[in-house]
Amino acid sequence: MAIRRIPPLTASGQAREIDAELGRTIARTLHLLSQAAMVGVCRGRMRNLVRHLAQLAEHPAAGSEVRGGAETLLRAWREAQQEHFGPDENTPRH
Repeated sequence: MAIRRIPPLTASGQAREIDAELGRTIARTLHLLSQAAMVGVCRGRMRNLVRHLAQLAEHPAAGSEVRGGAETLLRAWREAQQEHFGPDENTPRH
């Protein structure tokens, strides 16, 4: 079975390509979220996940829904990070 890539649609309904950097950031973030769910969270994975969510929340090529969803997840993961591991000096606060 072949996997077909379906490009996202613009507001007018026309297909557009995802920015390569944005695509990599989304893929890495999904990977980290999956690993957190399947394996668990350690300090390093949590730090990387928070960093990737912050990048998604601020990425200019991401749609408003992606940025808003990333910002919501970022707040929740930062709260969990603080609760489980204490303050992380390497993670910028907004």
